[in-house]
Amino acid sequence: MQRKAEGSTGKMLLFFLLLLLIPAICTSCRNRRETADIDPDPGHLISFHYIYGSFRYNNFKYSLQRKPGKQGAESLFFQAEGYSNGHFAVEAELDEAVLAELVHIMTEENIFAWDGFEKYNMEVRDGFSFELRAIFAKKSVRARGYMHEPANFRAGHRRLAAYLLELAQNLRKELP
Repeated sequence: MQRKAEGSTGKMLLFFLLLLLIPAICTSCRNRRETADIDPDPGHLISFHYIYGSFRYNNFKYSLQRKPGKQGAESLFFQAEGYSNGHFAVEAELDEAVLAELVHIMTEENIFAWDGFEKYNMEVRDGFSFELRAIFAKKSVRARGYMHEPANFRAGHRRLAAYLLELAQNLRKELP
């Protein structure tokens, strides 16, 4: 009799263990499928705007836009303004190759996941704010916040801001 009780206890334990494992296995399969469907190429850049800063200090503003360029061909124009070791303002035509690093940062840091984020804390008068609008042919991201940020914001912002500032400073050195 005791042996039969031990056997049924073992079967019950196995049954409950399976009940716990099945949802985990299904979630893992679903996540793999969702990740596999994600296309890392956002497509052709249509426009990009990134503004961040605080009330007390000047905002950093970066913009990439397509405009008719020389000889009627479409060109990529970069505008930047901010305050880093003095005020700077840059406007220049860029090569398409610059976009590869921008897309790499946005993909690697999962910045596209910020899409739809919009939170504000209006009780704070001198806080950090940001706004990002990046529109590509296949996907886009629109996000903004004041004293609130998406979960993966800090690392993505740090890399994106550093890249854009370096780009602006390098272009500034090249201008007459």
